Amino acid sequence: MVIGAPTLLQRKAILSVLCERMPVSPTVNMAELAQITTGYVGADLSALCREAAMHALRENVKGSGQQVVDMKHFQEALKLVGPSCLRGSLGRTELSPVLWEHIGGLEEVKTKLIQSIEWPMRYPEAFVRLGLRQPRGVLLYGPPGCAKTTLVKAAATSSHCAFLSVSGADLCSPYVGDSEKALAQVCPFNNL
Repeated sequence: MVIGAPTLLQRKAILSVLCERMPVSPTVNMAELAQITTGYVGADLSALCREAAMHALRENVKGSGQQVVDMKHFQEALKLVGPSCLRGSLGRTELSPVLWEHIGGLEEVKTKLIQSIEWPMRYPEAFVRLGLRQPRGVLLYGPPGCAKTTLVKAAATSSHCAFLSVSGADLCSPYVGDSEKALAQVCPFNNL
């Protein structure tokens, strides 16, 4: 039996339970926090809440007088606590945020990527209601330097997803089973 990383709804429930004993500001949006924490498991979410509380305590000691954990404390904690599902993952790269506005031109391509990557994650109930299947993947092809990687980084940033950069050489091995093992390492969330 495989126990995978928590889904969006599961992360929201875990965060709600972890935060019910903390003095959390009513402005903290648990749904948004759950969306941002893709790949986080229960221990990671616990560490995130603990780190956010520590940021609030440090701020309180400096004399702000505020004793509640706010969204800015969670934002600071996110810089320190990462998803353990992806630690040591093949192809894991530190992603500097790339926004859609940073990419000039390619409006049609950007629109299609937003519709095929972001929309299914943001509006899954609409896809179910309309009887649409979510795309299983997107293939970008073109000559070197035409912004394929930059587009994927922007899609990962805007949808709060992990960005794994893997070449064919990383996956190929002359030994039996090693290629499959490397592929399973790249896709920690899927049963392959």
